[in-house]
Amino acid sequence: MKTASSKADLLVIGGGIAGCMAAIRGRELGLRVTVWDKANPRRSGGATTGIDHCWAYIPEIHADLMSPEQMLSDHLEAAGGFGKPELVKAIIEDSFARVGDLERFGVPMRDERGEFRLIKKIHRAPSFIHFAGRDLKVRLSTQMHRQHVHVERRVMGVELLVDKGRVIGAVGVSTREPTVHVCSAQAVLLSTGSTFRLFPPPTRLLFNIAFPPHDSGDGQAMAFRAGARLVNMEFLNFQQGPKNFARCGKGSYVPGGRVINGFGLPLGQAPDKGEKSIDKATESPEAFRKETAAGRGPLYMDLRGASNEDVEYIRWALNNEGNSAYLNYLDEEGWDFHYQPIEWDVYEPKQSAGLAGLDINSAGETSLRGLFAAGDVVGAVPRSVCPGALTYGYRAAESAAKYIAAGEALPLEGTATSTVEAILERSSRFLGRSRGAGWVEALIAFQNIMADYGGLLRSAVLLEKGLEHLDRLKDRIDREGRASNPHELYRFFEVLNLVELGRVIMKAALHREESRVQPWARRADFPEQDDLHWRKLLAIWQEDGDPCLDEIPLGTK
Repeated sequence: MKTASSKADLLVIGGGIAGCMAAIRGRELGLRVTVWDKANPRRSGGATTGIDHCWAYIPEIHADLMSPEQMLSDHLEAAGGFGKPELVKAIIEDSFARVGDLERFGVPMRDERGEFRLIKKIHRAPSFIHFAGRDLKVRLSTQMHRQHVHVERRVMGVELLVDKGRVIGAVGVSTREPTVHVCSAQAVLLSTGSTFRLFPPPTRLLFNIAFPPHDSGDGQAMAFRAGARLVNMEFLNFQQGPKNFARCGKGSYVPGGRVINGFGLPLGQAPDKGEKSIDKATESPEAFRKETAAGRGPLYMDLRGASNEDVEYIRWALNNEGNSAYLNYLDEEGWDFHYQPIEWDVYEPKQSAGLAGLDINSAGETSLRGLFAAGDVVGAVPRSVCPGALTYGYRAAESAAKYIAAGEALPLEGTATSTVEAILERSSRFLGRSRGAGWVEALIAFQNIMADYGGLLRSAVLLEKGLEHLDRLKDRIDREGRASNPHELYRFFEVLNLVELGRVIMKAALHREESRVQPWARRADFPEQDDLHWRKLLAIWQEDGDPCLDEIPLGTK
């Protein structure tokens, strides 16, 4: 293994929407910025192949329809209250300015008349902007290039470097070369997305999932090992979409799309005539499961009552959401939306993006000095998605600049140096074995443990046994894992992060002694509902290798 060393004022790990915005803002403030991305920021992160929506409070439109406080109330209510009000409030305050930034970068946010296409979803007034975001990441990447951001492609962040309680850089591995990267930085910003591949997908094809399979919880796992607080980690949720062809975009079937059961009966209430509003049944995995359990499946997305104009609009939205391969497949099969409903299903459980993740404040600061976070790696800010990534990427970069201006970086020594040596040694062991198990076997074993012991039905006995199995699996991966090249090596580090977060999920789930459906956290051994016990956020972190838990009443900072 070779070592490549570098220095930066701000190291951004993860080149999605949040990471790009943070890097751009950091350069505008005069910082030397380095970005590590497992792929290429032109097509990486949650918006890899496009995005077609971004919610925002637009004063000139919404002032007469709802107040910022009403939007905040609607937003938190849609998430069962499980969010920090000040985090959502920050997005409401900043989102329209960040939409302006996207327009400045050349992203077409409006229609040909210069107006916003607004859709009604979870707020009392239409607030989700439908826009042509297929090349959003290309535009952000181009802007980073113009700002002279230093981008290290094909580098996965593996561990944070911490000394005297302060984050002073990170260690990463190349996904293509036998190289360990070490960056000494005055501040580190994590923007590595949420955590997927926790459970086996319905088709059992490892990467046939609705969300980015490269989002393996890297930032959350690194931060947890370094001692940072995570929040809401016990919660899972679900995505609905085309059966077998696992793709997102359920919010793109507007107007005209309705969810129906196998008898042709609608699951949800039809939107008001002429209103561009989502069928609320697409937001309820519980309704899907009830219909299926009652023998009224299969379920469908039905466009047979949609006009030609509606179907064209839906195709336009799906294409910008990154569903071009799906649309191409339907075209090749001769599929006609006007005559054939599309069979839909609920996909495997996943981490509640925006709800579960790093505990931050409204400035994007984590509980560790020198560590900042933005995007879906963050928790307690439900449905933050695109505007949350933009808002906190921008805010966290400004906070990092203030932090850097206040002091000097600590030297790379002591515990930080031992961390680098440990990654070098571990990498050499994986690559040096002539025999052993591959990362695919390790991932399948992990997903089976999660499905059997930490999934939809939980109990103390199941969770404790699951933790025992995860500990055994982690030990066996270290003893028997074999990587034949750097690509397989980084896949092993992904699996180890998933195992780490699987343990965190189970530890938090043990403490959540209650049963609710949404967010999903059902305990078979605690079937009674108790609002006093339920209405709280759970923060989890570790000290000296032992997990610690803290309860935060809803509505508090």
